[in-house]
Amino acid sequence: MRVFFSAIFVLVLSILSISWSTEIQRRGILIPAYFYDSAIWDRLIAGKNDNVDFIVIVNPASGPGDIQDPHYVSVINNLNANGIIPIGYVHTSYGNRDINEVKDEINRWLELYPNIKGFFLDEVSSSNSELDYYSELYSFIKEKGNYKVVLNPGTETDIEYYGISDLIVTYESPYEDFTGCNGDIPEKSACIVYNVPEDKIAEIINNENVKFFYLTDDTLPNPYDTLPTYYEEEVSLLANQGISSFAKGIIIPAYFDDSNLWSRILSLDIEGAKVITIINPEDGVGYSYNPNYRNIIDQLNRKGIVPIGYIYTDYGRRSIRAVKREIRRWIRWYPGIKGFFIDQASTERRKLRYYKKIYRYIKRKGNYLVVLDPGAPTYRGYYRFADIIITSVNNYQEYSECDVQVPNKNGCILYNASYTDMLNKIRNEKVEYIYITDDADPNPFDQLPSYLEEELEIIKE
Repeated sequence: MRVFFSAIFVLVLSILSISWSTEIQRRGILIPAYFYDSAIWDRLIAGKNDNVDFIVIVNPASGPGDIQDPHYVSVINNLNANGIIPIGYVHTSYGNRDINEVKDEINRWLELYPNIKGFFLDEVSSSNSELDYYSELYSFIKEKGNYKVVLNPGTETDIEYYGISDLIVTYESPYEDFTGCNGDIPEKSACIVYNVPEDKIAEIINNENVKFFYLTDDTLPNPYDTLPTYYEEEVSLLANQGISSFAKGIIIPAYFDDSNLWSRILSLDIEGAKVITIINPEDGVGYSYNPNYRNIIDQLNRKGIVPIGYIYTDYGRRSIRAVKREIRRWIRWYPGIKGFFIDQASTERRKLRYYKKIYRYIKRKGNYLVVLDPGAPTYRGYYRFADIIITSVNNYQEYSECDVQVPNKNGCILYNASYTDMLNKIRNEKVEYIYITDDADPNPFDQLPSYLEEELEIIKE
């Protein structure tokens, strides 16, 4: 959405950013219970904590096997009786296993162990080329009943997999290779790390923002044939640590040349929040260097506010060459710029390649933030080629909802909103990035919200 007005600057729309957090969810433990010993099962159940969600992967014979084992019938019944969710192991060979064979194994689980509550699909592909395969399995399972579906690619996966699962294991490797849990959607992500020293478990749990963990000092060749020696300590740590279910930030469309407004931004108390400001000298970078903007960008960086440059794309109709040329000018004239706000982004699948090229071009230039603004829900493939997507840009008096597809990567802009509207909305929307203003049409971004400071304080709570 481009907004024009008569002044030196041509202004435009915008938004958002980062801050941590508000709503807290409790943590969980996902236990690969690849053992038979009744004493270990007794210890697992005895370690249950009501403040931790428990999911246990049951695995009689690399799956359910061909005949019912009374021991596992008892195990599954005991888990259910103690409020622990038992799910059955099924491997998929990264999408290469015959899907009918997988379905037969799921049916066998339900026949032999009817009290199982879900399925752990192992050896899952991380590529969207197998998305249809896993989508079919997800639908097949859900048609059977309200069963949990946990996918285990063991690494970061295409974000579209979150739509066909209840939980994704985004890391499974030894501690010596640990690079972070890396869950795109923390409340639907899990992290499994083996060969972990006891003095490292608190550090991982405290610093990684995913919901489910399993950390063990057990190691290869089978790191899941017993419980960790520090199992009880791990559960206790999880009971006392929450996960940020969504974290809000603010991004300020700074489409003005008023020094008083810039001073107000630079005087904000941003401790505890991340603030992004969209810089827009002349419907983008313009055609000449402006030392005033160089100074503003430098001051924002010193303050800890992230400045990003405005670029419009005309819904994928502007030439890629022109967009790349503008990116180069931004970087050359304003080296303190930290990212790009790609406005008038398309929502159409057929334009995905266009924005993929822009994203990759920007990322090759450096670790720049990429914010796409279609202003509406978009084809989910775009999430691979953006750090933030603005899925709502609305006049509050006409449409006050924030459209949400991927909460941790979505932003919402609402304008013409009163102070009371802001208070009600900012505390309730499950988006990570939000900007609310009482400025209104014809250009709702040529002033700062009268309640900007209060809005920021609520985000920081």
